Amino acid sequence: TALLEASVTQSPDPLGTVSTPDFSTEKHVDPFPELVTLSTEEDRVFSPLFELKLQANVPTIPQCLQEGIVSCRAVKLDTELLESLTLGRIVMLLEGTTDFTMELKTSPSASNLSSVAYNFILS
Repeated sequence: TALLEASVTQSPDPLGTVSTPDFSTEKHVDPFPELVTLSTEEDRVFSPLFELKLQANVPTIPQCLQEGIVSCRAVKLDTELLESLTLGRIVMLLEGTTDFTMELKTSPSASNLSSVAYNFILS
């Protein structure tokens, strides 16, 4: 992948101007430490936040029986991974879905004694 180099020049316009003189051909490597390693087709390695529960009886799960549900799979949350996440950490949403990763945007916050909120952005 190519990295775009941009330069900002001072101008009378308060927003400035941006030019893109060159493209870098150096490979970018993300410095993300991982707990569990899963290789993907793209040679990027991220831990999955959820894993499929193949033994679950999906037709009996109430959420799967709701109107408008087309496809339903049972999953299990990796609570150890969730509790170990640090700001900026990237994870896969579900094992085997290498094209869907998320980055922890803010530190977890406790909204009350029984829940913790995590804020992710797609990466």
